[in-house]
Parts: sequence; structure tokens; C-alpha cells
Amino acid sequence: GGVKIVLLICKAPLILFVCASLFEFIFLASGYLLSYRKLVGPVSAWKADVVTARHLLKESFPELLSGSAIVIYQKINVVMLRGMMDNEAAGQFSAAARIADLGLFLPVILTQSTTPLLVKARQQNPELYKLQRQKFMDIIVWCGLGISLCVSASAVILVPILFGKEYAVAVTVLQIMGWKAFAMSLATSSGQVLLVDHLQRYAVLRNLMGLVTVVLMNLVLIPR
Repeated sequence: GGVKIVLLICKAPLILFVCASLFEFIFLASGYLLSYRKLVGPVSAWKADVVTARHLLKESFPELLSGSAIVIYQKINVVMLRGMMDNEAAGQFSAAARIADLGLFLPVILTQSTTPLLVKARQQNPELYKLQRQKFMDIIVWCGLGISLCVSASAVILVPILFGKEYAVAVTVLQIMGWKAFAMSLATSSGQVLLVDHLQRYAVLRNLMGLVTVVLMNLVLIPR
């Protein structure tokens, strides 16, 4: 995330953003691989298990649908703006969305790093799990609230620095979209709790309803 901010400030070409994303994926995968080798064992000891594979596919299918709905409703706004208005409106929205998305990394990292602890607590002590689950939700949501306040309040400074004065319209957009961090903090934390409690089907329904709501509100609110 920090590298991409520097690239934005330096107005780097698109290929450097692609390289930064590739390096990010390689770095993350290498970290997972080294951690696995240290804590579990060598990858060469893996063996295929058809029964386990079927079980994992069955359990993860709701998450696949849920994730697909999230990706679609996060990207559909730009597509509908471009189709119902023009490229300029879509560009202003995209500029604000890029900055707003930078504020999501901390809640996501906290959620992913804390989930294994919740799983362990649920298995060992259900009462302790309930307390830790509430504390987990509180921390993530308050973190998202703080980030949203900072992003929304600093929109008038961030947009001109990162994109220039020609994106002045994006300031108002970012002041509203800055609250995405708060909403996503609640969504990611509750989604992980549903996953730990084996209630993925509710996450699927929630995200599908969110997708439908976004499309309908765009149809009503986007001027033609």
C-alpha cells in the first residue's frame, strides 16, 4: 500500500503499479510458504486427499459466491457511471475510490490475523470465545471508524496532492466514500465471525442483497 501511494505521488506509469502488485503477491506468498515450512513442514510432504478436497469445496462454495458478490458490487459503480453518465464522472469516482480503498488495509489485516485466534478459542472455551468475539468486533469497528474520520476530513488535502486540481469534484465524493472503511470493517469482521460459526450462508445472502441494493440505488440516483 505504501509503495503504491509513493507511485501515485510520483505519477508513475501503469506498468510500475502492475509490478508493485506482482511484487506484493510474491512477497505475501513467500511469507506464507516460509511460515508453513517452519510451523508445519516441507511442502514436498503434501499428498492429495479427495475426501478432504470435496469437503473444502463444499464448505468454501458459499464464500466463493459471497466474494463474487462483493467484487461485483464494488466495481459496478464505475461501470454504471460510465454507461449512464460519461467517462469524466467515472474518472472522478475512481479517483476517490482509490484513496478510500487505501484505508481498508488495516481492518483487513487485523481481521485476517485475529481469525485463527477466534477459531482456537471457539474450540477450547465457548464462553471465552463469546467474549473475544465481541472484543474483536469492537476493535475492528472502532478502527474503521477512526480511519473513516481521517480520510473524510483530509479529502480536501489528499485529492489535490495525489491526483491534481482537475479532480476537484472527487473531494466531495471522497468525503462520502471515506466512510467505506467503517462499513467494510463491520462487514469483514462480521463475515469472519459468521465463517468461524459456520454460518456462511448468511454472509452470502447479505452480500447478494448488498449487490441488488447497489444496482437499484444507482439506477435511481445516477442522473441520466
